[in-house]
Amino acid sequence: RPSGSKLERKTEQSAFLLTPSGLLADVGKDAAINKERSEKGNLIASGFIAGGALMGVVSALLRFSGVVFDYETWWANPLSEMCSLVAYVLLIAYFIRATKA
Repeated sequence: RPSGSKLERKTEQSAFLLTPSGLLADVGKDAAINKERSEKGNLIASGFIAGGALMGVVSALLRFSGVVFDYETWWANPLSEMCSLVAYVLLIAYFIRATKA
């Protein structure tokens, strides 16, 4: 099968559309705005991935140094669910605001 076949291009396109920046890239009709949204989406996603990786390192260092947190009382508190919902809504609002051109 020759490289760059129609099936390969279709698969690459489908994979791109499943990413957050791919979803944002086809929202409007203006190609320049769509490209800018795609780049912003990639930048935001990269930042969250890097932040998650750094927090993983911090968590490992805390665990390795013997720091143990007791979460049982927090998980039993209904306020923990409300805080999670508020954080989730704020995160979604940030994504929407940050990717508007």
